Amino acid sequence: MNTSRSLNCAIVLPLLCRVVDQAPNAHYPVTAVAPDPDPEFRRTAELVVATPALRAYARALWTDCEAALTRVIAEETGRDADDLSLRLLARYVLEIPDLAGTPPDPRAAMDTAFAHLRHGWPGL
Repeated sequence: MNTSRSLNCAIVLPLLCRVVDQAPNAHYPVTAVAPDPDPEFRRTAELVVATPALRAYARALWTDCEAALTRVIAEETGRDADDLSLRLLARYVLEIPDLAGTPPDPRAAMDTAFAHLRHGWPGL
């Protein structure tokens, strides 16, 4: 892993871990709920979503942490880090910020994404 990728994961993974640690049901990371961002963070996020190059870069920062997040999930669950289901979970979770950033209500989009992750896709 190159230095910039290591640095990116060093920033992203603690953020994810903080969200999980603050969750009421932290024993299962999919129940985590991110705190509401402050106004400055919200303005920055809106700028990133509105700027294609920044959005692509932000998405790359998140998804570059797939292997590291997979290892963390494996350690927390006692499963093997080579388990494809853990890699799929990590990738899905890391794609959520990009997908949830574009709807009019990003918070509701995040809630929907995690609800589907927890319960599947009703009606399909």
